Amino acid sequence: MSVLLLRLVATVVYFPVHAAFVAVCFAVFLAFTLFAELLSWIPGVERAWDKTADACLNAIPMWPRWFVTVPELRHEGDAAFYRARLQRMFEHWQGGGTRWVKRNGRVFVLRVHKYRALPLDEVLRTARAYGYEPGPSAAVVPGRDIALRRIADPAADPGKTTTPH
Repeated sequence: MSVLLLRLVATVVYFPVHAAFVAVCFAVFLAFTLFAELLSWIPGVERAWDKTADACLNAIPMWPRWFVTVPELRHEGDAAFYRARLQRMFEHWQGGGTRWVKRNGRVFVLRVHKYRALPLDEVLRTARAYGYEPGPSAAVVPGRDIALRRIADPAADPGKTTTPH
């Protein structure tokens, strides 16, 4: 039995519990937010509240990295599937549409589900080809989400082609 099949079974069993847990945490967060709104009138508290809220919301992943979907199970070990998935993700980012951009708009989070069967060096080469690189403080660990930032050089962007006239 493959590891991904076991993860799929665990995903199906645990997902309702995880969804309920996330919903309860979000409800508690909203309740506390009402109180925190009063505290935001105090100078300097708003910035601290933003950092605390980001840390709390990022502590509980919406989709844990060990969750597996049926397409991932079907394409287990298929590097071409993940390569195409990774390229679609970068093209989507270049088009300006992404949910995984941090508040400052410069850090993009590449989820492990997008590159599960690819070697890390290939993922980083593809990211570089599309104009992204790991941030200066970002640790790149196989099997983990990767925080990427946009490279300022537009010449490294294969999505933007120019045609001579």
